[in-house]
Amino acid sequence: SATAMLSTKAQAFATTLEKVRDELLSDPQAANNPNSQRARDAWNSLAAQMRTSSTDLQTAQQRATDALARSIEPLNIPPLDEAASGMRMAIDSAATNWQKTSESLDVAARAPGLPNNARVIIRAAIGELAQLRDAAAATLQQLDSISRLRILRVAAAISRNQGALLIAGPTTPGSKPQSSTAVSVTAVDLTQLLALGQDSAASGGPVDFRYRAEELLTAGLAAFTDSPKPLLVITHGDKGKLAPDFAPIRRLADRLALRSINLAEWRVGQDEPPPPAVALAKADGRSIVYLIVAPEVRSAESALGMNKVAGTLKALINAGEPVMVCLNPSTLPTAGAADPMVEPLAELGLTVDSGLVLAEQFATPTGPLAATDIYITPSQGSTETAASRSPLAGSLSGLKLRILWPLPMSIAQPTVLPPGAKLWPVLQIPASPTIWAESEWLQLRAARGDVRAAPPITPGGPKDRASGSSPWTVAVAIERDNPLKSPSLTAAAQSSGAKAQSQRALVIGSNGWFVDTVTDVVTVVDGRPVFDAPGNGELFVSGLLWLTHQDDQLGRSAQAQAAALIPPLSEGTLSALRWAIAGMLPLLVLFVGSAIRLIRR
Repeated sequence: SATAMLSTKAQAFATTLEKVRDELLSDPQAANNPNSQRARDAWNSLAAQMRTSSTDLQTAQQRATDALARSIEPLNIPPLDEAASGMRMAIDSAATNWQKTSESLDVAARAPGLPNNARVIIRAAIGELAQLRDAAAATLQQLDSISRLRILRVAAAISRNQGALLIAGPTTPGSKPQSSTAVSVTAVDLTQLLALGQDSAASGGPVDFRYRAEELLTAGLAAFTDSPKPLLVITHGDKGKLAPDFAPIRRLADRLALRSINLAEWRVGQDEPPPPAVALAKADGRSIVYLIVAPEVRSAESALGMNKVAGTLKALINAGEPVMVCLNPSTLPTAGAADPMVEPLAELGLTVDSGLVLAEQFATPTGPLAATDIYITPSQGSTETAASRSPLAGSLSGLKLRILWPLPMSIAQPTVLPPGAKLWPVLQIPASPTIWAESEWLQLRAARGDVRAAPPITPGGPKDRASGSSPWTVAVAIERDNPLKSPSLTAAAQSSGAKAQSQRALVIGSNGWFVDTVTDVVTVVDGRPVFDAPGNGELFVSGLLWLTHQDDQLGRSAQAQAAALIPPLSEGTLSALRWAIAGMLPLLVLFVGSAIRLIRR
């Protein structure tokens, strides 16, 4: 197998390193050098690391073989994903070590005073190692595709619980699927469908059951449609690998998988090329959306990754690709420098002040504190026109969202917008004396938002911005004439009847708002558990549909129907009700008494 081949090649390269060592240290001058023993130890260490990688790959190969000897009951399918996962971890670890070995060899080849013949030998070894790393990368891509096989998800669902199989009817003899993503069978977890094993009193009874069933069945049936399914490419600058498990967004990934929307990862910070799934999606005529995740800059290495992500964002915008951009606060504007993550957005008519973070002050028994997690409940204003209303307004109206570290942004005046550009505010935080744009947020950020572990932030700083009469805009939808008429966007537009030349972007001045630790938070309302911020998931899914020109599918999902749409009463409303109860009832008694007395006269 490919893993066994990599193990054999790693073992052979260890021998190559030893030959290089002997060649370099065989010179009499090198033998008399006091540092020759240190150099020998360094070469021996590199060879030992290669042999360790070879052994680990052999172990992973054996475990995969043992896993394939088993089967997933009752479908009698071998656990291919389990076998692939073990090999993937071993190959990924080996590739990381080989990258470090290549860097060490490059340093050795650049050493001053190194003879030319020695430099040629080391360069040849670097080229051989590069071929080994390329083979590992190709093997990882093949293993990633195994974990996305739908039949494995169906088998896993049935093996863990009872499952309801949804099977498409037979196709016309001789017909071919329109794309490689065509689906003929899928499964719905029966436990989730029927709410088995859950407390009926806590689950809210028949209403929640109805919406849960509608959501699962609708998503399952949508997988059988002929329309090409979008591909979401998570583009980031971190070293860590998300695929294929996508653990931080497991719930979101499952929700998208029900709709046959695949995920791919692009680690631009590690100079990786676009994943192979991008080429396959373009060949199938599927739309591709790039989720641009701005990294948090904490070191020189992460700053380099951020610059690479910013360069990728600019290239995608110039290429006319649809993008969903999630931003992080930056210290660069405070220091008088430009934030490269927001510079490309200026070409679209959007200005983001990433040096400021919106904070909300609240009262506590020990005094006022400020938090950078702000809840928003959008509503469709009565004064909105069809032209000014956000295209996502219908999906989000009345649903509470939780936005972390929101960044204020402003839309350019219509007279200075790029030709054909339209911008709509998607999320706005109402103006309030308790909400302001804070500039000195770095210590609170270092404390991970724990207001009790960092010095308190208060409004009124020299670089702070107070709340005015207008709301704070923190998310914007953008549409403009596509500069290059992207092939992937054209295919999506033609399938939905939209204009092929239109490019769309969704910019959210927040990061991490879609991860499971935010979307899975549950609170109890009237004795039943409900999601704390049901709008977060709706924003992501609806935004993805809008970016791919599937406007006819926009709308609140069945899952969100169970969320309470009546917003909490404000302090002003509560105060007015208290005065009405305390003052109006006595006045009403006096009025009725006076009226009765007048009647009796």
